[in-house]
Amino acid sequence: MSRLSTIVGKELRRRNVAKLKELGYTYKAIGSIYGVSDATAYYWLCGGRRSSDKHRNKTYFRPKPPDGRCEVCGRVPVPPKHVLQHHHWDHEKPNVGIWVCSTCHFMVELLDKEPGLAKKYLDLKRSIIRNYERHMKNKEPMYD
Repeated sequence: MSRLSTIVGKELRRRNVAKLKELGYTYKAIGSIYGVSDATAYYWLCGGRRSSDKHRNKTYFRPKPPDGRCEVCGRVPVPPKHVLQHHHWDHEKPNVGIWVCSTCHFMVELLDKEPGLAKKYLDLKRSIIRNYERHMKNKEPMYD
């Protein structure tokens, strides 16, 4: 297969994905038609640009906070292990999101998948602290 036929094939696929998108198909539906993930269908429509591409970051995303701080915890991530990452909630609207550090990105991904998780954790924490304070007040051992 020549390089030209590969380029032509990719362009036809991109046009087909764009046409399906115009017809109201979601990226998930387009992905299932082609047997790929919704993220791959979005990648095809964008002409092969990844979120790390400078052009895409400038074009689609909200600008990074000027002070470089995470929008959730307020810390400045220290590269190379921790960097600001763009978190979006919907593959249909990837430009709608927040800039978070790696640690907070992991946390918000979990909260998006399990919305009741934060409440469960806070209730459990509150209960344990209340029991601890009660036991300390009565001078009883907390665990037998």
